[in-house]
Amino acid sequence: MNTNIHFFAALAIIGWIVAVFLGIYALRFYKTRLKDDDVLTILNKLPIAIKTYDKKNRLNFINHKAEELLGYTFSEIKGFTPVQIADLFWKDKNESLFNRLMGSNHYMLHKIRTIVNKRGEEIKLTVSVYKLDGGGLCYLFSDTRQEQQFQDIQLQTRTILDSVENCIVIAGTDNEIISVNKAFQEKTGVKHVDIIGKSLIYLNELLSVQPNHVDKGTSSEVTLTTMTGDKLDMVINEAPIYNVYNDPIGRILVGSDVTELRAERQKVQQQEKLALLGQMASGIVHEIRNPLTTIKGFNQLIESKLTNESLKALFNLVQQSVNDINKVVSDFLSFAKPQPPKLDKVSLNQLVKSVEPFVVTTGPKTVQMQMMLSADERPVLADEIKIKQVLINIIKNAVEASNTEENGTVIIATELDKAHGVMKIQVFDNGSGIPPKNLSKVGTPFFTTKAKGTGLGLSISRQIICEHDGKLEIESEDGRGTKVILSFPIFKG
Repeated sequence: MNTNIHFFAALAIIGWIVAVFLGIYALRFYKTRLKDDDVLTILNKLPIAIKTYDKKNRLNFINHKAEELLGYTFSEIKGFTPVQIADLFWKDKNESLFNRLMGSNHYMLHKIRTIVNKRGEEIKLTVSVYKLDGGGLCYLFSDTRQEQQFQDIQLQTRTILDSVENCIVIAGTDNEIISVNKAFQEKTGVKHVDIIGKSLIYLNELLSVQPNHVDKGTSSEVTLTTMTGDKLDMVINEAPIYNVYNDPIGRILVGSDVTELRAERQKVQQQEKLALLGQMASGIVHEIRNPLTTIKGFNQLIESKLTNESLKALFNLVQQSVNDINKVVSDFLSFAKPQPPKLDKVSLNQLVKSVEPFVVTTGPKTVQMQMMLSADERPVLADEIKIKQVLINIIKNAVEASNTEENGTVIIATELDKAHGVMKIQVFDNGSGIPPKNLSKVGTPFFTTKAKGTGLGLSISRQIICEHDGKLEIESEDGRGTKVILSFPIFKG
């Protein structure tokens, strides 16, 4: 049986070992103080059967557990030799442990023997035999069936724990991990052999556990990073484990994976917001564009009749301001009322190549552009026009970030991630990076650090990627550049 599950087995084994050594110690003490009632009480209350022989190989003691199993009282078999006992009880009389032990040095452990007791019951016993220092033998034995029943309970408990979809960790009172179930190993990628005996603190550090919310009770929400680098949101419920005396002997932690649930919840909330924004946007855009059209028309008419160049410059400024307002309104409408994507099988390598002319002609000469296309690629389902829009927007941001550097560089790469079943487009820049205080805000509608930015470009891009069941992730360090990763599920049709 696997060692990682033996929370209860460990207790049983430890208890058995303690009983054995307590029995041996008591017997040694018993030899010198045979009339001591305390010693007899200890021996008779042990959960394991004991019988002893003196140095003449005559039975000189059995405890109450031995009387219960054999069906004889001590007075009925007192003075019997091991051979006589074998003839009386053992079914396999030719396999006498006494004869076999005489040829060994010290002891024999955990031999299975079958007896027929005084009541005619056939019982399988687990027997260990020890030579005593002063001469004689000590037999320790127990009902194998009861041990097997206990082992069956352990096996059933393990089967139940492994069939539970939630992650389960069992720890002792010292926070040392005793057991983990199959779901925990599959979800986190942590093998039981790597953490059994380690502390919960070690496990938290291994999985980079970050608390999100802690209730007043025993429930908490955390985000952890699996061994494959995936992020998991989990709700952890903790409860103490008590023994039969109601003493705390450990605790159990049950983790429920709520990653998809939280993502769906956020998606629903986002859709509700967008629905409301869509209603507002239709009215706002209509009300703004009508006067904008009028302003733009009259501005162009007046400008055509002007001869004063200084006045013409002012009217050009008005015209540019009108165009800026129109762009904000158009972006807002695109964000609030997105159109469903028209999905088709697309090669990301070809898509990246198709935006190269745009990048080369619009990018500043001070920024070097590099493309690294994967030789091993898989098609994805995507709306090519929308993904181009996203990619151009991200590349434009990367170019602007790198333009301030002496050796500005932007790298566009594709990659096949077989482990997660996705194709990726990654855009790297060596710009100044994003400060930690702003990283969590990037992609929030209307948040921007650009002087003329609307703060909607990246929000629209993220929304488009979500419509493709993909991910848009941003990794950045202040002063060390930024990486934007677009992930798309591989087409399996």
